[in-house]
Amino acid sequence: MSDFEDLSASSHTDRRSQFARRINAPENVRIPGSHLGLSWRKLEPKDVPQAVRLYVRCAGEQLTGEQLSTNEFAGRLEVALRDTKRSDTLCGWNANHDLIALAMVALNESALTELQIDIFAVVETSWRSRGIGRALLEWQDGRARQLAVADGRDLPVAIRSSVNSANLDRRRLLAAGGFSPQYKKVLMVRKIGSDDARLGPQARKWLADKGYRRERFSLKYCEELRNLHNRLTITKERSQPISAQNWKNFLPRIDMNHSYLLFDGNDVVAYTLTVDTAVPGLIFVRHYGVERRLRGRGIGLNMILSLLDSEMPGQKDEIRVPVVLEGNSTYTFLSRHGFLEGLSQILYSIDL
Repeated sequence: MSDFEDLSASSHTDRRSQFARRINAPENVRIPGSHLGLSWRKLEPKDVPQAVRLYVRCAGEQLTGEQLSTNEFAGRLEVALRDTKRSDTLCGWNANHDLIALAMVALNESALTELQIDIFAVVETSWRSRGIGRALLEWQDGRARQLAVADGRDLPVAIRSSVNSANLDRRRLLAAGGFSPQYKKVLMVRKIGSDDARLGPQARKWLADKGYRRERFSLKYCEELRNLHNRLTITKERSQPISAQNWKNFLPRIDMNHSYLLFDGNDVVAYTLTVDTAVPGLIFVRHYGVERRLRGRGIGLNMILSLLDSEMPGQKDEIRVPVVLEGNSTYTFLSRHGFLEGLSQILYSIDL
């Protein structure tokens, strides 16, 4: 081996050692004790229905501030079960074999500029204030650090948790665990009435007059849209790219009847993706975006308003759109168009 190869190998080893010291992962992560009244093991495929029911009863938007369907949550659990190198779960069961607590840790495999490990936990309401949430958070912190070290890429690391801004107990728990708030996302809500039938046609005309072409989302544009979405969310939401596989996992949840792309010539420059929910009469815009060079021109607003149509009153009665607030602003671009603030979500993180 040459001196250069010796130096290169030594440098690589040193970097890995420095990275491991920076992350400070524990050699062993302590499982919550039996004194909490529960027995503990990993989630298994047979447990997913119980986990979804626990989520519906005790978590959902009141915990995270995020509108997530049961199918979406089940999908996240199934991904965690498959990708055991980047994910882990822990379940707490009572003496009657009821699922009482669930914790999940998942590392984004598509890291480009930051290793992001998202954590989620829920505890049955009647079992709260016993120290279970704190014990789960300690387990998640340790496992997140272990996953980061196992991944090995020498990047900034963020252990992240999203919480409903009104859930003060969870926010206090995260703060005590060393987490800091990063940004706020607000769910903007607008009722759809008979007077709104004109808004969709007006918005579509506005887009056409500007020279853009609006088309219903088609799978043939799947990869082009993924690339655009990744470019936008990296800068807007401190996100990392969505992998081709995770994008493929997301596609079946899209409501194809109310999801659209906007073209400038042959290029996709804007999009609105709505998802199916269990709420009758709801249009829920999960993702939307406008190419950076075209922002601030009203395109995003008119793409959202273009979803409103003459046949909607009586069929669809509400539209919801998540918006990331800029800085300390409480204003969004939808505020002056009849949208009111609903649930809000704060992203907390430990940055390493």
